[in-house]
Amino acid sequence: MFANFLFYSFAPKINTSIEMRVNISRVLCSLIMVVSLFSIPIQGAKTTERAIVHRNPNSSTEKDIHRAPARLPIIDIIYDSDERTVMVFSSMNQEATIFIYDVFGNIIITADSFDEIIYLPEYPDSEISLRIETHLWIATANILL
Repeated sequence: MFANFLFYSFAPKINTSIEMRVNISRVLCSLIMVVSLFSIPIQGAKTTERAIVHRNPNSSTEKDIHRAPARLPIIDIIYDSDERTVMVFSSMNQEATIFIYDVFGNIIITADSFDEIIYLPEYPDSEISLRIETHLWIATANILL
């Protein structure tokens, strides 16, 4: 009888303490999850685009007789959204001029060679256009910012 009295008198206290422990553990798990979301560094991805390359119609060699087909390069453009940089790589080593335009067709930056890092100024535009010119070919590409 005394054992039953002890069991019934302490039973509600034991149940509430277990419920409190469960509630506290839920709150702690939620808090840990929220804190971990803010502690994970957010990294922007580097975007790689391939430029469309075609022969330059204003080239003086275009009027000459070609016995072999012209070799056009492969142009890769890498845009880093964290640092707001553009890098242009070519499969052929040639002198080229790189023009970067905004959405309205205004020149933002020009560069005189491949394999250099081009830093973009802060623009609210959502897209930039690249035009790469050599004496033999022209390449164009659009990049979403």
